[in-house]
Amino acid sequence: MTGSDEDVNFILYNLKVYESLCIGTDKLSVNYALPYQISCKYVHIFHSSFITLDDVLSMKETVDIQIERSSFTNQDLEVLFQHWISGKLPKLEFLMISGVKLTGEMKIGDLETLWGPNAVFVEKQICGKYRRIHAPVPLQRNDGVVGNVNFRNSDDHDYPASIRLLV
Repeated sequence: MTGSDEDVNFILYNLKVYESLCIGTDKLSVNYALPYQISCKYVHIFHSSFITLDDVLSMKETVDIQIERSSFTNQDLEVLFQHWISGKLPKLEFLMISGVKLTGEMKIGDLETLWGPNAVFVEKQICGKYRRIHAPVPLQRNDGVVGNVNFRNSDDHDYPASIRLLV
């Protein structure tokens, strides 16, 4: 398969995904859209410019979301984190989103910074894989659950800036 829009739709329509979904093709058209809401525990999408904020907000059953090379803006992530803070993504334990439009200027909750003062790591096993955040900043949801946030800036287009959340 070439990874075209039709190929990916064929796979998604004919495969029941309960645990893990990885999409790694860079051959999708600019206008490609997921044919339905994703509902599985682990989602990892490379070359994800087709993923929208609504796609991620609909992943209410997903525990581990990784979206690489997204087209998300700071404003998109501010909305996403507001949803997490209000408890609308209750099962989310790890989030990593990277993209060239992301900067450290985003406002997440009441955080004054997105980079912790200590060079420590927070690590947790999720879906059988270890997830780690360096220099975390605590962020509390309205229900009292505390997650750790970290923004990593980058000048390297091959490794765009990213934000992580580990609960």
